[in-house]
Amino acid sequence: MKRILLIILFVTACNSIVESQNKTDSYEYFIGVNPIAPFTSLPGQFTNLYLPLLSNLETGLAFNAGIMLQRNIIESRISIGKPNQLYWLFQFHSGYNYFLVRRENITGFYIGGFIKYYRLVNNRNSITHTSIIPYLSFGYRIEKRDIFVDLRLNQNFYAVSWSNQENTSINSNFHFSVYDEISPILPYLSVTIGYVFKNR
Repeated sequence: MKRILLIILFVTACNSIVESQNKTDSYEYFIGVNPIAPFTSLPGQFTNLYLPLLSNLETGLAFNAGIMLQRNIIESRISIGKPNQLYWLFQFHSGYNYFLVRRENITGFYIGGFIKYYRLVNNRNSITHTSIIPYLSFGYRIEKRDIFVDLRLNQNFYAVSWSNQENTSINSNFHFSVYDEISPILPYLSVTIGYVFKNR
């Protein structure tokens, strides 16, 4: 009888462990787009200079993809486009976010950190300016069924930059704003709309 009880307890414990592991391993893949980024390529002072502050400086086609596991998000972003008639801009971001609060349908607030590869090319003379920029993120994600909306503030804090222009060298310094005349510390907003592939 004791053996039967031990077997039942063992099977029950194993079943609980497996179910707990399955819950822990539940994850979601997602893909998204930045709906504001394409408008930053339109000619005009507002669209070229100020609208990028609402698109995390992404321009043209801007996509992101990642995986969400419990409270953790691993994400990459890529964008390519023309911030104005003179330049091409390519960016690649990769980073991690952690949910401070997460609920079933409304995912909640999160914080994280990213590293951005930023490459700006002058169309006329092929001079290229490249930067590696780490930045912090703080956002709120809303998920309804298979659709999500992500609102995020992104704050650059350092930059390592170089150029193929003659007589230039690698520079590095704290970097909190691209518009010092507006504010010495200036976070950028990003909006993402996307689709979630659930695996539960």
